[in-house]
Amino acid sequence: MKKMWTIKNAAVAVLGALFLGGICKLGIFFSVMLGISLFLLVPGIMSGLQKERESSERFLEVCIYLEQMEGAYRKNRRIYQSLLETEMLFRDGKMKEVLQKAVREYEKEDAGADVSKKALSIIEEAYGCEQMELMHDFFLRNEARGGNPEKAIGILDKRRNAWIEATEKCMSEKKNMLISVILSTVILFIVSEALMFFLPNEMNVMTKMPERFAVVIEISCLLCLIRRAIKKNAADWLEKNSERPEKDIKREYLFIENYDAKRALFSSIKWACLPAGLMLLSYLLSKSFLSFAIGFPITILMLNQHKLDYALKKKRIKKEVERDYPKWLLGVILFMETESVQGAVFKSKDTAPNILKYPLEKMWETLQKFPTKPDAYFQFLEDYDVPRVHESMKLLYAISTGKGGNTKEQMLQIVEKNNTMTMQSERMKNDNKVAGMMGYLFYPVLPVGVKMMADMLLMMLTLYQNMGQVL
Repeated sequence: MKKMWTIKNAAVAVLGALFLGGICKLGIFFSVMLGISLFLLVPGIMSGLQKERESSERFLEVCIYLEQMEGAYRKNRRIYQSLLETEMLFRDGKMKEVLQKAVREYEKEDAGADVSKKALSIIEEAYGCEQMELMHDFFLRNEARGGNPEKAIGILDKRRNAWIEATEKCMSEKKNMLISVILSTVILFIVSEALMFFLPNEMNVMTKMPERFAVVIEISCLLCLIRRAIKKNAADWLEKNSERPEKDIKREYLFIENYDAKRALFSSIKWACLPAGLMLLSYLLSKSFLSFAIGFPITILMLNQHKLDYALKKKRIKKEVERDYPKWLLGVILFMETESVQGAVFKSKDTAPNILKYPLEKMWETLQKFPTKPDAYFQFLEDYDVPRVHESMKLLYAISTGKGGNTKEQMLQIVEKNNTMTMQSERMKNDNKVAGMMGYLFYPVLPVGVKMMADMLLMMLTLYQNMGQVL
């Protein structure tokens, strides 16, 4: 509440009420009402704009950190020295404070063997995102085991660029969408109020109490929509994908694996008997074909509910696989710097996204039974339409056997495929954010439309009243 009682918010509310009250001829009482409404709504708008600005700044800081940390680790090959160099590049602010706190972990007297992990976890708590976690995991493994990190950092660099490109594109689209929402709202309001100035005297309703009250309600509703749009626009660009519980996902995999179409149809027929019976009973009692118009679609829906359930579960799994598979594959590629393909797959199981844990369990079981055969790779998610996943699995098999050409070229191929899938995954995630803004282009039509219909009714009543006085 304290943030609401600011001179800035009060000034905006007073000036807004005076300006709109003067143009719309609201009078003192309704101008005060409008001022109170503005005073209550403006803080939310300001807060949303501030949150959006902070989110963009956090994203920019993370981009700089990732780039500088990769370059520093390339040179030093030690996390501590890399953090020191990276921290010096930042000006005073939140990121510098976090990096200084991480560096101080190394300087503690009781610093143990896992000090690097603790230091990096401090940064992840403040600015955590998937790209940062992948980079930190690699640095920890490389520092512990040694080896040339050049190739792996190059892979991380390509994925980082793909992530930044997709996110910046989404930020631009959302910003343009927000501007369109605000412009469309303002234009609709101007159009609805401009008509009042061209009415003849006998139909003029601007100074009438119902009209003034309707204007205050309309402006308040439009400001609420703008506030919601600004809040929706203030996305957390570092937010990680939310995952469903592993048990729920495994249940869906087993449902699809054990799906029996005949048994499911029999179950649907049993469920369809109830609406069909009610439909016939309703017709016998009412003799109205409306019973069939309502009951028949419901009966058909119940007869096909097993197909819909199967299709929806399969579609949801496919969507989550396409979203999370690139992250897992990148982890495998990084493990392959020091491990065989089988070893990389095994070590990636524990940190794999929930949507891939059950398929990976099956894959590992098949690999143990038939280590030289392609079954484990070719049967991975074979029931799902995910061609890029199947292509990358074939490449992993070719690399594991040393067949199919130059291993270095195959690794480049699989990295490029992963970057393509990363772009697609980020696009899917960002499309949901942009789609959420689309509705706000049309929502203002409702309050403005209701206000204009109320104006027409009020104008007609005023006209009839004036005509009655003349007669």
